[in-house]
Amino acid sequence: MDLKEMIVNVVYLSPDGLVPLKIVDEIAQKYGIETTTQHVLQVVKKNPQILVEDNKGKIKTPAKYQP
Repeated sequence: MDLKEMIVNVVYLSPDGLVPLKIVDEIAQKYGIETTTQHVLQVVKKNPQILVEDNKGKIKTPAKYQP
């Protein structure tokens, strides 16, 4: 499983979205993988069709997306 899939999985489970730091914490707890908020934001920027950032800085999956 790559970082993008891990991010999508933790974000999808949170319908209100998560801030990047919380995503890092969730990935560490769930998968035992250490990453940074910078890596999370890079993945979000490269995958706008499955990960979006709202005006409050939370990362969400689009309403129509289902992993």
